Amino acid sequence: MVFSAKFMKFAAVSGVAIVVSLTTFALAYNVAHWGAVPAQALAVAVSTPVSFYLNRAWVWQKSGKSHLRKEIIPFWITSIIGFVFSLGAAWLGERVARHYFDHRGAQTIVINLFSLASYGIGWLAKFAYFEKVLFKHDPAAAAA
Repeated sequence: MVFSAKFMKFAAVSGVAIVVSLTTFALAYNVAHWGAVPAQALAVAVSTPVSFYLNRAWVWQKSGKSHLRKEIIPFWITSIIGFVFSLGAAWLGERVARHYFDHRGAQTIVINLFSLASYGIGWLAKFAYFEKVLFKHDPAAAAA
């Protein structure tokens, strides 16, 4: 598989979003002592706008005002689908972590690994969707 510059930028944005998400989760779960599910919800709420902006502006070179129905809502829908999977992963990861570890820091690492795995599963599908549908280059619209 040949990796395009766009794909590499998408990977970099995904890395930034993952760091934002995992850091937010770790702070909410380990420092604030929230449960795994609310901490994961906060992590997604914080990282999704970062991911949208960087993908739209840097990866797909879109400028101007974002279109609510054509860009923002579909992007959030893909994020919500990923969120549902990540909630399941956080829930399962918390069960596993509490079974094997008493230390909250170790539990945080295990839950984050489960969460990271859930995001990795849909990563390539998201790229294809963003490339072919959401941020598809439309020469007619670009000329207008």
